[in-house]
Amino acid sequence: MLAYVTTHFVNHSLGLISVQAMDRALVEIYQYWASPLGGVLLYGAFAIHYSLALWALWLRRSLKMPLAEATQLVLGFSIPFFLIDHVLQTRVADTFYGADVGYYSTMLHTYFVSNPLRGGLQLMVLVIAWVHAMIGLWFWLRLKRWYQRWQPILYAFALLMPTLHFQRSFPGSFNTRSGGTAARAASMFAMVIVSMILVVAKTRIAACG
Repeated sequence: MLAYVTTHFVNHSLGLISVQAMDRALVEIYQYWASPLGGVLLYGAFAIHYSLALWALWLRRSLKMPLAEATQLVLGFSIPFFLIDHVLQTRVADTFYGADVGYYSTMLHTYFVSNPLRGGLQLMVLVIAWVHAMIGLWFWLRLKRWYQRWQPILYAFALLMPTLHFQRSFPGSFNTRSGGTAARAASMFAMVIVSMILVVAKTRIAACG
């Protein structure tokens, strides 16, 4: 699932080059994730991950938990609800109805011109998924001996991906000064939010030992 979100961020970041570059990369990425093997890996990972999270929550005797853990759970459980609209309009429409939405030529207009609120929600869900994943990785990697040496590079990567994503997710940012300003503002906002959440999570986890 982290690979799926990462390829989304990388694909969107190619907008720094052009919309055409985003579309060309999407063809290759979608070909993999839409394949039978990709579908089994993606949906299987989602089912297992979500089921284990529900089971772990069920086994808890109390909902009292560290802030970082609570943040990860709340963000993780909220993701499917944010994705329903996007999945129906893209994967379901394409697979069952042959919609062939053309994604970046159509979806960007739909999300940021026709209905900006939907576009904002889709941007938000990617950030939510990324923060959820980064907190989970922190829980896991902090116990590795080599982690402290690699932490600056990994932390930079955690901030860079959503920043590049926001920098070129706004269709107007390709052609207009105002769009570019909005994209830069959004990218800075994303970087600040992700940074704050990761710092708070790290501090809380360190405090808990």
